[in-house]
Amino acid sequence: MQRGKLKKLVQCLLEAIPATRDSDAKLYKELAKNYFTEVPYFMMDIEELLTKLNYQSIRAIRQNLQLRNESLRGKEWNKRHNLGEELRKEYSPTFQELVDAKAPRYQQ
Repeated sequence: MQRGKLKKLVQCLLEAIPATRDSDAKLYKELAKNYFTEVPYFMMDIEELLTKLNYQSIRAIRQNLQLRNESLRGKEWNKRHNLGEELRKEYSPTFQELVDAKAPRYQQ
């Protein structure tokens, strides 16, 4: 499926089905149901399904849409986003720590 079409379909599902905003599994299931209309998705070979609808691409599209459009965010978005920021601040090394860790290699 072309990325542009997939992005529009993901956006439509996020708008129409709020449960898909916090669950990639539900979003993927709804995409499969809408994309594979000629053959029921539950009867498809799992390899064929995964080949035609890349789970990671769908997740990335959802994340990008939600980052840019607050109305597409689910109830869990702020909690996950804030937790990520807290973890980055707590565990990310400072620039100086990185320089100090590499310093012995570059000393003359």
